[in-house]
Amino acid sequence: MLQNTFCHLPGIGLKREERIWHQGITSWEVLLSLSKWENENDSLLKSISFDHIYSLIEDTKRKFENRDLLFFQTRLPANETWRLYSFPGIKSACLDIETTGLGRDASITTIALYAEGKIQVFVNGKNLDQFSDEISRYDLLITYNGKAFDLPFITRELGVQFHQAHIDLRFLLADLGYRGGLKGCEKSLGITREGLEDLDGFHAVLLWKEYLQSKNQYFLETLLAYNIADTVNLEKLLVKAVNLKISKLKFLKIPFKEQTELPESYYRADPEVIRHIKKLRPGIN
Repeated sequence: MLQNTFCHLPGIGLKREERIWHQGITSWEVLLSLSKWENENDSLLKSISFDHIYSLIEDTKRKFENRDLLFFQTRLPANETWRLYSFPGIKSACLDIETTGLGRDASITTIALYAEGKIQVFVNGKNLDQFSDEISRYDLLITYNGKAFDLPFITRELGVQFHQAHIDLRFLLADLGYRGGLKGCEKSLGITREGLEDLDGFHAVLLWKEYLQSKNQYFLETLLAYNIADTVNLEKLLVKAVNLKISKLKFLKIPFKEQTELPESYYRADPEVIRHIKKLRPGIN
């Protein structure tokens, strides 16, 4: 999809990009084979110099060949960064954190990472210091609201500086009409999380608190099961969103991205722990 993209260029938004495709210029290679706009009377294109666009696409192609994802990240609209997912040969990772709260004095409790068919967890007091080395291996990060929450939180607490490209599903899904937070989007798109349906971020805070007080590993394992569900569901949401985006393209026929087979989580939510934690939150049965 990225090699069909023109909306990263100055002066070309989604409407003009569609006009370019409509003229049969559906990829960089097609444009570079031309000497001028095919329909010079097109009012949406005649104000844009073909020679200038040609030069920009030559530069774009060089950036692509050099695997410069950040070149595209900084130029694509936030709701179009999904196109980075098609970049060949990149390593992408889904990421989600749990914390002790939302305030400035809050800290990270667990981080779940899903990448290359493998789930990893990082726990405060155990192996959180290993996260920095692990995350540096990846080219593209996938989060939900990570731009505003997860990534700044990690930088503040762990000092990790993120230089990867980033797809924040909050913007992509909102553009498709799906809002209501991660759980709301999952529900709207038919994604379930067996045994964890009624838990939310506040329950995650309580699970950590109970774990610290009791040292009962079932509280930690339930928290990790919840954190992992948040993380692996990011890929499910991304694939569904990419398919929806592609289906809306009027002038391109691109194969849909297929859902990969998700690994089995080692951690299981304990039903007794869930019943206990729900009783600790007022108004939750």
